[in-house]
Amino acid sequence: MNDYKMRIGLLTSLLWVWIGSCQIIGAEPLSNRDSLSRITFPSLETILPILESEVANFEDEIALDSIAFQLSNEHPDERLLYAVYVSEDDPHPYYFVEYFSDGRVEIKERNFPAPNKHPYIIDSSEWKVDVNEAWQLFISNPEIRPIDESELECSSLMLFYKDLSEGYRLVWKLAIKPCEGEGIIQYHLDANTGEYLGVDGANN
Repeated sequence: MNDYKMRIGLLTSLLWVWIGSCQIIGAEPLSNRDSLSRITFPSLETILPILESEVANFEDEIALDSIAFQLSNEHPDERLLYAVYVSEDDPHPYYFVEYFSDGRVEIKERNFPAPNKHPYIIDSSEWKVDVNEAWQLFISNPEIRPIDESELECSSLMLFYKDLSEGYRLVWKLAIKPCEGEGIIQYHLDANTGEYLGVDGANN
């Protein structure tokens, strides 16, 4: 009887070890998702008035062309985001505005057309999905490939107007880019509905 109990005990122990190993192996993607879900960004409602007040010192009639948030923002003096503002009267010049984690704002004036040339500007009433909601929608989508921690520094989340087959549409773009080598992948979702719009390659 004792020998029988010892065998049952040994088998039970081995079974729990096996289950534990399966849980550890299976939990790796979830662990990565949990880590990514803890990344947060300044909301558009909070950050846009700060940026616009700074740019207004250069140009009274300005409009937001695009805004991009860095995925990596752990360092105290790191850039959190950048935005492109254009004059409502003339696309020349445009203003490249950087916002840092210590509250600094740096503005560079560019005397040539804005990079995302299109007939639309972003108004504060035109989106319903803010940056943190967009981020959670992206990382919970099974079609989005896993994001390696080493890619965070060179990847971004951008709000801009994208030219689609039915016309321009305000979208969030998650651009995953390795810091070394090539192979950028860009995922998009509608900034009003949260609808996933698919993936583009490096040249889109």
